[in-house]
Amino acid sequence: MRKALVVIAASLPGVAIADEYMYQPHINILVKPGNSRTITSPEIFLPLQQNSNALLFADIRAMFDGHGNKEGNIGLGYRRLLPNDEMIYGVYGFFDRRQSQNEAYHSQITLGTELLTNTWDARANLYVPITKEKVIDLLDVSTSLAGTGLLVSAGNYREKGLFGGDLEVGYQVLPGLRLYSAGFMFGGSGTETMYGTRLRTQLEMNDYVKLGAEWQVDNVRGDQKFAELRLSFPFGEKPKKKLNGIAKRMTENVVRDIDIVTQSVAPSGEQIVTTNLLNATTGLPQEIYFVDNTAAPGGDGSVNNPFNNIATAFADPDVAANDIVYVKAGDGTTTNLTSAVTLSYDGMQLLGSGVPISFGSPFNVNGFNLPNGIPLLPAGQAPNIGGLVTVNADNTTVAGLNIRNRINVTYTSSNVLLENLYVNNGRTSNGLIIGASGQPISDITIRNVSMENIGNYGILAYNPSNISISDVSVSNGNFNGVSIHYNRTGTYSGLNIDGITTSTLPSDGVAMYLTGSNVVLNNPTISNVTTNDNGNGFWLIVNGGSTVNNLVVNRLVARDNRYWGAGMAAWGVGNTINATFNDFDIAGTTGAAAAQFTGSGLVLRNITNLTINDSVIADNANSGVVVYNDNDYFTPATGNLLQLNNVDITGNPVGINHQFNSGFDNTIVLSGGTLNNTINRQDIDLGP
Repeated sequence: MRKALVVIAASLPGVAIADEYMYQPHINILVKPGNSRTITSPEIFLPLQQNSNALLFADIRAMFDGHGNKEGNIGLGYRRLLPNDEMIYGVYGFFDRRQSQNEAYHSQITLGTELLTNTWDARANLYVPITKEKVIDLLDVSTSLAGTGLLVSAGNYREKGLFGGDLEVGYQVLPGLRLYSAGFMFGGSGTETMYGTRLRTQLEMNDYVKLGAEWQVDNVRGDQKFAELRLSFPFGEKPKKKLNGIAKRMTENVVRDIDIVTQSVAPSGEQIVTTNLLNATTGLPQEIYFVDNTAAPGGDGSVNNPFNNIATAFADPDVAANDIVYVKAGDGTTTNLTSAVTLSYDGMQLLGSGVPISFGSPFNVNGFNLPNGIPLLPAGQAPNIGGLVTVNADNTTVAGLNIRNRINVTYTSSNVLLENLYVNNGRTSNGLIIGASGQPISDITIRNVSMENIGNYGILAYNPSNISISDVSVSNGNFNGVSIHYNRTGTYSGLNIDGITTSTLPSDGVAMYLTGSNVVLNNPTISNVTTNDNGNGFWLIVNGGSTVNNLVVNRLVARDNRYWGAGMAAWGVGNTINATFNDFDIAGTTGAAAAQFTGSGLVLRNITNLTINDSVIADNANSGVVVYNDNDYFTPATGNLLQLNNVDITGNPVGINHQFNSGFDNTIVLSGGTLNNTINRQDIDLGP
């Protein structure tokens, strides 16, 4: 490459130079950490021809930053030491190639000139893009409503290199310390003109190390700050004569913009395509029927002429499978929204204005690969629905509503999503009923639901498989918060409960009941549950020869409950529970009833194979942990009843209350942790 550059340079008029070796090649490593990105740039400065007062050189660079931008620059420059030996005049040109963070490639030509003295510097650069704008994988999306359809207008952004230039002057304020000030401007057709200023300083520590700082601001990219470290590594034959004075600056790096400056341009005109939002299942335009209780009677469900009554919408013969009934907040009351409604068609959605309609399943748009989550209709105030909502179909959604009654999901339904709901029925009814007693149901998702003033159950699910309940709160009810009932013989899996908060309930905050014959529940998980000021915090009952395999409960906080903080009980012969509890915090159980062991932190009745890790059970009114076995229900066996690893049981009148009848040789093993106060029975291994 060096020979090729020499040939090219020698062919240019006025630059032929006799060889006289004075200027040594070197490699620079530039590192610029900044507030918006960090830049790394290796550089090679390569003299091609030289004599005592002239230098023809190549300048080859690469640039990488933390945003995924990459750039290469190949330059050719000429510097001449003027006859008075007090000034260097230079010109240079670069070919630049850049891969932007949007995977677009750009090329430009950079031309520049410079004047360098021992005291003052001045330079000017011109940047000329030579590639056309590039389509990038970024969409500009807007939506509009038309009738009962939703139109999506979208187009790809373009990225283009900008034409521009900069001017810089500098002054040496102290030996080796220079200050610089620059102005720059870039622009192009269809782009916002960018203009700004740059201040920088450079301190030459020695021939090999330079330090610097830079601040620049412009109207598009805002404020950018950088620190700078430049290391220089000479290589090749050393010059016989040491450079002094202004001659030392002949091999300084060329100063120019480190980037091809680009800008993203929004689509316009023919670049924007408008099409219907499609239903992904049918491939047909998505139908959205609007309800607004402030609208005039006689509407057709279109955006400009909505139904004014929810019953009218569900009775309309045009409302069918895969359609959306979208209820606006209206006047904020339940007027015309008190009728019971049923989602009886597969793919149907009942949405309130409390949630946005966002692109993603089950929606599609022809011609564009839109990422999930692009909002098509924004969220606002949720409407108040006063009637019973029943789901009796597959692939259905109920979301964005304030429910003043309850929601029933029939056991024949599958793949149902209930989300972003508020339920408050003045303690007149249950909140959410999933399935029916004695019947299985599967593929249910409940998330981001808040319930208060509920009669009986907040959530009651019968015999579910593949059910996810997350980010749910239940307070001020008449009975239980979240209850899962298995009362039908069968094998179930996929129970996942995460992020539940319950309070001020007279019975159980979170409960699981296996009361059917030979029920098998595999691998249920319960995580991040806070259940305070209830009757019981967490409760599990197994009966009828049933089995719970590999129950894992992670992070349970149960405070100030009235009977038990948490408990598990197996009633009858042949029941099995294998469980692991991690990170429990059970405290302050009050014992406000006459039931056995009330006021205890953790009550275990006829339980084997339970491990508790990294937990605290403290300051309860009765026992910290109660282990109780019944001869009538529990076959005598050997082995560990309970393994406690790093569990602190403190501040309870009785630490561990081990109650069982004769014939048992089971033990409780403690490893690590703290145990204070009385141990009520033998067969407790305190471990190491």
